[in-house]
Amino acid sequence: MSDSGWSSVKKRNRNTRVRAREQNDAERFQKLKTETPHLLLPEEARQIALQKNIANLVYKFKSPQWIDFQRRGWRYVDVYTPEQQDQMPRGMGYQAMPLHNRYDDVVLFERVQT
Repeated sequence: MSDSGWSSVKKRNRNTRVRAREQNDAERFQKLKTETPHLLLPEEARQIALQKNIANLVYKFKSPQWIDFQRRGWRYVDVYTPEQQDQMPRGMGYQAMPLHNRYDDVVLFERVQT
């Protein structure tokens, strides 16, 4: 078999693995969403990232630390750039978490009322 034949087989296998992983992630997040209704799903984070042109947002919301943080009772509010951070609500009931992207954006969460 020629080299191009092997590369197409490798690419097809890689694409199959990626689709399977994405399907498993979707199922896992849907289960988490039933347990924690205010959890921001990766699809929702992707939409926000595209609308606001925010780098690194989807990766953070898929991370175990941010999932756990939301499960402990924190709901996403908005993303603030450094220029907007003086307009950000402050006080008890709000928590800001840095995105650690090159723009120093911050994600604001509010405490869920139970």
